[in-house]
Formats: sequence, structure tokens, C-alpha cells
Amino acid sequence: MNLGANLKTTITAKSACGQYFYDDSIASAAFFEERNNIGIDIKKQTLDSYTGSLGELEHEVIHAIQQKESQSMPIELREYEAYIAGANVDYLQENPEVIKMLFQHMVGGSVSSWYQEEGTRPKWDNPIFFLKNIDKLPVDSLTEIERKFNEEERIKELRESFKG
Repeated sequence: MNLGANLKTTITAKSACGQYFYDDSIASAAFFEERNNIGIDIKKQTLDSYTGSLGELEHEVIHAIQQKESQSMPIELREYEAYIAGANVDYLQENPEVIKMLFQHMVGGSVSSWYQEEGTRPKWDNPIFFLKNIDKLPVDSLTEIERKFNEEERIKELRESFKG
């Protein structure tokens, strides 16, 4: 299936996507930027499974559009946009506990998985980022805090290396 001349994204069965879905058994669909491909199995057994599959496809199509139109968009915003696009606002208003699940498990889980696959950590994954960029503390007052934080991070890394 081809999504159109402008997007040039192909859609293939998960089985045609190599080892990815075997290694990540939780993933029901994925957009592969490097080959501009969406891997998904559209389930048509029931109306619910079909509707769910189309929602997953919508999510991955949004990632394909983001790749074409907004390559520098941070992963956090990409996932937020892709998940919130398919959200039923009325349902979320009636069930506010679902909002927590949406952000913690869905958006948060996708973002965490992305960083893990990339082998990096988010720049906001430490208190220094928030002190500088959110609290706007003066840089000179951060020097000692940053030194202590970096020391603690090195100690954690050493401890982890001895566990393995």
C-alpha cells in the first residue's frame, strides 16, 4: 500500500519488517524512518480489532508526516501529537484517569523506548535541566549543584558496572 506521491510511505505486514517485532513483542506497529515504512498488521476479525488497527495506523502515519514535514521535532512532541490526534476528547473529559495512562504509559512508554533504541538519555533526564530551563536559576548558582549531580551520576554508573 502507498500513502501517496508526496508522502511516499509504504505499509507492510509486521512479518516483512525483519527482527524488530520479534525483539519488541509489545509493539503493535512502527514507523521506520530510515526506509519510510510502516509495519503493521491490520486485524479485521471484529469491528473493535479493525478500529484499533486503524487507530494504530493513524498514529504511525502521523509519524511519517512528521518525518517529512518536521524532522527536527523532538520525540516527546512527536509522540504527544501522534497519540493525542486519535484521542476522544469527550471520553477523556468523562474519564480523567485515562489521561494519566495516556501520558505515563503510552506517550511516556513510547518516548522511553525511543531513547532506549537510540542508546541515549533525554537532555531533560536530570534535575539540572529543569533548574536551568524551567526554574531559570542563574548559571553561577548552578555550578556547585551541577558538580554534585555529576559526581552522583558517576557513582551510580560505577555501582551499576560492578553489578553486571
